[in-house]
Amino acid sequence: MYCKNCGKKLHEGSTVCLNCGGKSTPISNSDPNAMNKEVPSKVRETRQGNGPSPIGTTGTKSKYGWVIGIIIIIAFGVWGYLGDNESDTFTNNSLTSVGDYYCSDYHAEQADLLLPNVDYTNDIVALDALWYEIENMVVDETNQVSVDEYNAKLDEYEEKAADLDKRIVATEGSIEEHDRKVQAYNDYLEDNCEY
Repeated sequence: MYCKNCGKKLHEGSTVCLNCGGKSTPISNSDPNAMNKEVPSKVRETRQGNGPSPIGTTGTKSKYGWVIGIIIIIAFGVWGYLGDNESDTFTNNSLTSVGDYYCSDYHAEQADLLLPNVDYTNDIVALDALWYEIENMVVDETNQVSVDEYNAKLDEYEEKAADLDKRIVATEGSIEEHDRKVQAYNDYLEDNCEY
């Protein structure tokens, strides 16, 4: 039997041509020149290359297409990854913990340059803890001992705060300058590091 579409011999008992992939009704069991007979126009277009290609003839082109597609996807992925890191020339991609932030070594160093001359963080934390203690004291106004304890804590806080202010002015020039540097430091971390 021969394929109605392409004229090639069919395997015995098969109605699917292994050459063109089309389902065919055999033309005859013995006529190898069956292709010379009138062929429907749709089939004729397929054989002339104007229609879909037979199965198996586009395998190589298809494989190249897949390979090129994968290469393009990988290239865009690499370009996107490298394009995100604008300042890679200044960083080494290792992250450093800076307070609650994680920064590249470069950004951690740049942030440190913005800090005040002396680190008063521990003094400020201790002063805040003392203030928290004062705010949460239970004071019995009818009991003089309770009132005196409260006043003593308040005096201690005011003395420590005044001492801290003097030390900040001595190293930074003013409280405002210290606060400006701290704000610039915090803004830099927020803009350039991950929280």
